[in-house]
Amino acid sequence: MGAGASTVEKSAGDKMKDFTDAYKVLSPDDSIKFWEAVAGDAAAAVNDCAGLKGPFDGLVDDAKAKLLEDLKKMATDPSLGVAPYIEAALKKMRNRMDSMPVEDVMAQRPEAEDNDKKKELVAAAQAWKQSELEPLLQKAFDRHDTKKNKVLEPDEAKVFFNNLVAYVPEIFAGSMAKFAPMVVDSMPQKPPADATEEAKAFFLKKVEEKLGKTHSCLVADYVANKATKDVEAFKLVDVNGDGTLQYDEFTKIFMDEGGTQNFFNALGLGEKAFFVKIAELLEAPFLDEAMQKSKKWMEQPETMEKMAGMMPGAAQDAKDAAENAYKAHYEADLKELLQKSFKRHDTKNTNVLDLEETKVFFANLIRISIQTFADSKKAWAPMVAGSLPNKPADDASAEDKDAFNKKIVEKMGETEKGMLADYNASKDARDKAAFDIVDANKDGALQEEEFLKIFGDPATYKAFNSALGFGDDEYFAKLTGLMTA
Repeated sequence: MGAGASTVEKSAGDKMKDFTDAYKVLSPDDSIKFWEAVAGDAAAAVNDCAGLKGPFDGLVDDAKAKLLEDLKKMATDPSLGVAPYIEAALKKMRNRMDSMPVEDVMAQRPEAEDNDKKKELVAAAQAWKQSELEPLLQKAFDRHDTKKNKVLEPDEAKVFFNNLVAYVPEIFAGSMAKFAPMVVDSMPQKPPADATEEAKAFFLKKVEEKLGKTHSCLVADYVANKATKDVEAFKLVDVNGDGTLQYDEFTKIFMDEGGTQNFFNALGLGEKAFFVKIAELLEAPFLDEAMQKSKKWMEQPETMEKMAGMMPGAAQDAKDAAENAYKAHYEADLKELLQKSFKRHDTKNTNVLDLEETKVFFANLIRISIQTFADSKKAWAPMVAGSLPNKPADDASAEDKDAFNKKIVEKMGETEKGMLADYNASKDARDKAAFDIVDANKDGALQEEEFLKIFGDPATYKAFNSALGFGDDEYFAKLTGLMTA
């Protein structure tokens, strides 16, 4: 459902996710049939779609009415994030790619060696595009041509760009794993040829994990620079320079392999950006694995109950229980990975981290922590609510409590962005302050023992995060300010 999913999920919260999940598995043809029917009668469209009727029936009446209202609007207004013909085209492209050997996918690329096999593959691909994609592209063009003047003006093209970009991660995330061995070979961080099979398998696993997330990260970068990227992409596609996109210019985005690559490069979603981003995501694989294990551990119900002891105002015995639980987790799940992370950040092979190497580690730690726990806010919101001064009363309605928790999730995101902006504004000073805390013997470098104390000693961890500006006290102060503003 692309960007439209966020609209409909506001209709009924968690239960709405069942509906959007069911929608995602519809075939390209069924999804088109659904949206074309919605434009006429939304209720009939839902009831006639076997995959969607069950989740829809599970909603309360008010949520059903709101959903049908939203669907009706999205069916006729592409600016609301739904582009069914583009979605179907992308799904068909994915399905075809999934059915092909990796070697054939790569052999038909523009930079591949010219030979008879490439000619055969390119010819087959072009015939397939003309048969399967071109009818969808005509309808997609017409849908985004809201002024009905046979061209896409810049404002209409921006809507199209936004819709196209929103679908890419969702549709292609599950198809990237087959390319993992090829990606490993191109990564500067790959294990050396004489590395153990365990080391090679671990790196392959991390590549497989990050392949599915790289597009999402690139989309976030695109959104942050959307105005500039849209202008660059529009200029590229507007071949005749008349300030509008004709249909033949529009179709080259999909029908011409070189045109496709150039277009996505302009949006910041091309191959070069992809490999730069995945290299960034793989810069600290052992630290990433440690954070993933912590996330999994923290989200266990018994752990979350103990972690309540870390909230402001918790009793001392609750704090002690939380610290003891974490120490056990550190020894069992994290320590070995963090030792490997220390060695990986010791790029000068001196058995210590100097300030320069430590700054790289700090940047990786902050980036990985934010990315890893980005989707954990919802789980933690009820616990956080108990520590806020304006929390709903115990006898407040479930609706009021739910609304408060949703506001917490929103403000937690704003809190992180604010803290990250503050850190970046004074990065050198904060890095030095954090380094001085961890450099216990004051020799200007971090030994492995000092490095491990960041994670293994709660007092050091607290002081370290506070020095960087990401401490619990700082976090709750900023969050409280946003929640009470």
